[in-house]
Order: sequence, then C-alpha cells, then structure tokens
Amino acid sequence: MLAVGKGAVYVDTGDPIPDGFNAVIMIEDVNIMREHGTPGEHIEITAPATPWQHVRVIGEDIVATELILPENQR
Repeated sequence: MLAVGKGAVYVDTGDPIPDGFNAVIMIEDVNIMREHGTPGEHIEITAPATPWQHVRVIGEDIVATELILPENQR
C-alpha cells in the first residue's frame, strides 16, 4: 500500500509528474482504501507497473517539421 501524498499522488492526463516519481498508474488499476487507525488515504496497485509507464517526454508526439495548424486558423 502507498500513502497518497507520500508514496503516490494524483495527476490528470497531460499533467507533469512530480519529481521523485517515474510512472503513471491508471485509476482503473488501483484500489483506494482507508484503513482503521491509519490517517489519510492509501492506494493498492492491482496491476504491474514499470518505470516510465504511461509517461511521455515533452514534444514526443510532434515532429519538428510537422504542421500543427493550417494557416488562417484561430
């Protein structure tokens, strides 16, 4: 189990991941728990996770010469 705020943090799609973390685990692969006598929220990962899973490098999906928007677009 990981404590939310210490061993795990919530991020939305497209958000940068905080320093010290190296993977994103989809919410569908997590059980959210509150244990008696334990303050705060904890998560249990239910599927394997590997380093840099579901993480993209900035600009990875755009090629330097690729047109993003045609001209005269707002």
